[in-house]
Amino acid sequence: PHLNSCPHYPTNLHTTAASPQNSATLAACTFVANAHGGCITTAKLTHRLNDARVADYLSKWTDAACTNLIKSDEFAGFYYVSPTKKLRFMLLPTPEPAPGGTTTLVGTSSNAATAPKLTKINAADIGNIFGLLPEDTPAGLLPEGPNFAKTNLPQIVDHFHSDCSDTDQFKFVKLPTIFPLPYGTAAIKGSILDDSVGDALRNITDTTGPIWIKLISEWTQLFANAILAYPAATAFLPALKKD
Repeated sequence: PHLNSCPHYPTNLHTTAASPQNSATLAACTFVANAHGGCITTAKLTHRLNDARVADYLSKWTDAACTNLIKSDEFAGFYYVSPTKKLRFMLLPTPEPAPGGTTTLVGTSSNAATAPKLTKINAADIGNIFGLLPEDTPAGLLPEGPNFAKTNLPQIVDHFHSDCSDTDQFKFVKLPTIFPLPYGTAAIKGSILDDSVGDALRNITDTTGPIWIKLISEWTQLFANAILAYPAATAFLPALKKD
């Protein structure tokens, strides 16, 4: 299947009290605090991810794979972008059943295992979006669709840069609305325009971190709706990997 229109920003992230539903996160925090001195993301100093593992995470964000990717012990958690364009993170996330057959992710928004700030978010608020890039702009580890010209998609000309020509080539790229936060790295928060944010993601993967921030900051629901309602455009979207 092609990409769908998932919510761009998690909007219902909020603190939650201790309960049986988040006992797994509390247990994980306790384990880290007892064994590694309290800092979650540096609990496994030697466990750094190579680009191949990050690529696996970024390219397989399907319903079937997302739960396993989220709870993989190779990741401390994930970054996401708030509605106010701030980079935030959830650490030690654990999927838990929720009413109505849905799934809630429970984790902590504090990197101090000794002082967890339990938070939760609907798993449905995490998914795939897509961005538009000139064909000669590297997309890092993000899956790319085929090249096309502005003239191939006349119904969406308003979404191209005003200074591009009719013959310029473009491509769509797929990206998840979250970014893996591996062990052995620092976890930061801040405006997505801050250099420190770009540096933090570049430290995870220098080919993909900065382009992920760029594309997720440019994305709008208006852009997504225009593409998804236009069959000629959806034909150029990257396909999702199934395995």
